[in-house]
Amino acid sequence: MSDTMFEKENFDVIVHLLGEQRLPVYLGIRQFKCPRHIIVHSGVRSELQDSLMRLVGGENKIEGIKIDPYDPHVIRQTILSALGDTSGRVVGFDLLP
Repeated sequence: MSDTMFEKENFDVIVHLLGEQRLPVYLGIRQFKCPRHIIVHSGVRSELQDSLMRLVGGENKIEGIKIDPYDPHVIRQTILSALGDTSGRVVGFDLLP
């Protein structure tokens, strides 16, 4: 077996989509070495984001952004403005809701 198979990817920022369950986002935060995580949610279940932030603790910088799930243009603009300048940075997207 290759040693590289067990190496973790290193990201500068990861964007997570928060659905009905917080476990997929929690696993995404724990799986990858990353100093900054952005949790995208619709606001309907924002208490999940709050409990996730408490669960993970101060190890990582975790930000939450509320979006309207029915406006793709605004979603794109909101995520891009939250990311800021991405030149030279490794950005990951955790698309499991």
